Amino acid sequence: MNNKLVSIKIEDKFAHLLLGNSEDKAIILTEDRMLSLKNELEDFTKLIKENKSILALIISSPPNLGFCLGADINAIKDVTDKKEGERLAKQGQSIFQIIENLPIPTIVAIHGPCVGGGCELALACDYRIISNDSSSKIGLPETKLGILPGFGGTQRLPRLIGLPNALDIILQGKIVDGRKAKKIGLVDDFFNFTNESEFLLNISKKAEELLRKGKRISYNLKLTDWFLSRTQVGRFFTTQQAIKSSFKKTRGKYPAITKAIFCAALSREKITQAAYDAEAIALGELIITPESKALVHVFFLTESAQKLAKKNPLEKINSIGIFGAGIMGRGLAAVALKSGMKTGVVDPFEKSRDGAKQHILNFIESSKSLSREKKEERLSKLGIFADASALNNSEIIVEAIIEDLNIKKKLFHELENSCSNDTILASNTSSLKLSEVFADLTVKDRLIGIHFFNPVEKMPLVEIIRTKDTSDKTLIRAVSLVTRLGKYPVIVEDVPGFLVNRILCPYLSEASRLLAEGVPLSKIDKVVTSFGFPMGPFRLIDEVGLDIGKKVESVLTDAYGERMRGSGILGKLVEAGMLGKKNGKGFYIYGGEKPLPNMELKDFGINIIGNCSLSDEVILDRLINSMAREAKSCFDEGVAGVPSEEAAFQIDLASIMGFGFPPFLGGIMYHTKRKTS
Repeated sequence: MNNKLVSIKIEDKFAHLLLGNSEDKAIILTEDRMLSLKNELEDFTKLIKENKSILALIISSPPNLGFCLGADINAIKDVTDKKEGERLAKQGQSIFQIIENLPIPTIVAIHGPCVGGGCELALACDYRIISNDSSSKIGLPETKLGILPGFGGTQRLPRLIGLPNALDIILQGKIVDGRKAKKIGLVDDFFNFTNESEFLLNISKKAEELLRKGKRISYNLKLTDWFLSRTQVGRFFTTQQAIKSSFKKTRGKYPAITKAIFCAALSREKITQAAYDAEAIALGELIITPESKALVHVFFLTESAQKLAKKNPLEKINSIGIFGAGIMGRGLAAVALKSGMKTGVVDPFEKSRDGAKQHILNFIESSKSLSREKKEERLSKLGIFADASALNNSEIIVEAIIEDLNIKKKLFHELENSCSNDTILASNTSSLKLSEVFADLTVKDRLIGIHFFNPVEKMPLVEIIRTKDTSDKTLIRAVSLVTRLGKYPVIVEDVPGFLVNRILCPYLSEASRLLAEGVPLSKIDKVVTSFGFPMGPFRLIDEVGLDIGKKVESVLTDAYGERMRGSGILGKLVEAGMLGKKNGKGFYIYGGEKPLPNMELKDFGINIIGNCSLSDEVILDRLINSMAREAKSCFDEGVAGVPSEEAAFQIDLASIMGFGFPPFLGGIMYHTKRKTS
């Protein structure tokens, strides 16, 4: 049995370098594995000087583990000295340089994820082949951790695919599938993955094919890419555009972006030591920044959420029924169908059914990740009906109808009488207590709340609300459903507003009070976006809907008191027919190139663009502190579980994924703790 972290085996005319062994659960580039790789490569370099019969080195990992998940995130978290970060970068650069300097061709065979340091290893090889399996992806996500590719990635990727394409991947932390990778020249070809036993045979056949073509690595770029990558004028133009575009998105809050652009701009057809040194220095400086530590924290938040479904694996849910074909229902149906689930939608109104059908069709057709065959296969699983009995055989039914307690209670009573006792019944309510919604039902262990956010297709967070009667099996299956849909679940208790809306309401109410005090609407929103939110509180209310905001504020004020009550302006605007983005008029006017402040608000005594004596700092403190106080109350009351690190993780994740708290600040609990420590 091979227990070496890295091993090389000679078979006929090929040498096979294997990352990993039978004891590994995943291939991570720990420092121990990197040193093992270095030792094996140095010994191999000596060997091939004596053994001229070896035609090439093939690098792969055990196919059941995926190729490589990159560097050890725990190690990144623990680095506090920039010199240590620089040392680790230089170590990785030097080891991958050994691969590039080998006198025989090197071929990396990618099956499964090949990201971060794994991708940088692949870039050091002469050829990159990737399996035709959907799990095979490649990319450089380092900027999402507040750092940059530090093992030569900022140099080799532009050299291979051109500076514009390289910046597109590096700055956005992109991971692309095999088709995209082949299109941009990141991989050379595909190999068939049939089963694990034939893995080595298949990659060896493809390696022979590549060698017969006699095509070693080529950096031939299209004329435009050559100009933008190889000439001084082109590189200057490309980097300036990248700086301008990235600043528009990040507002300068992510230092890794600027440094990554600078390092990538140093790339040439022949890599220089000075460029490598600049990359290593940049990594050392970035790895100790507060932004990197916060983003690493966010990484662990998402990992923790995704692992929820794996704690007690059960048979996954394959069929979903959705009652209600409105905005939420059709959005959920589109996402469920894309994930491959058999999806049924019921709505008594023909207009709603027709609208849902067209919306779902458009969503599936516009999906770039699905082939034509997959699109047709997905659409064949869709059914849209007028009668609820069509959902009787669904494994889970999610209610997505009007936020009215009596209407919801009546619907669930009908569903309970018509469905099997094994069918999970879920409500998508955003504010009503589930104990009231489910009060009249008898089989209560299969009842749960699954609160999606609007728009379902884009919002990554889902609140899973357990009642005192929800069984563990129901809870785990609901979590499994949410992760299958590509969302992040947070498990919360059945309290008014649950978690996200409860934290959000005092923040929005405080914004309303500031507005009533004469602070201009545009100033409030600008202060918040300058802090790092994707939009200000009034744009957010418009997105949610003023009528829904008014309803939630009323419910939460009754439950928690005056801290949830705004200035009363929401009610006035709703009475005037201003509902927000959904009817084109709220705090802003919609329909043009960009939203514009609604000047009609002056009729309600609202200051749109005037001056105010309150400083930006005071405005921001009032808004963020209102949010932080409520988050602390939720933590203390066990809304996100027994007060613990895991509960704080859930609150942080909910704040980032649910209402856009800046990721580079790590979440509301993380940020508050850092401010006060």
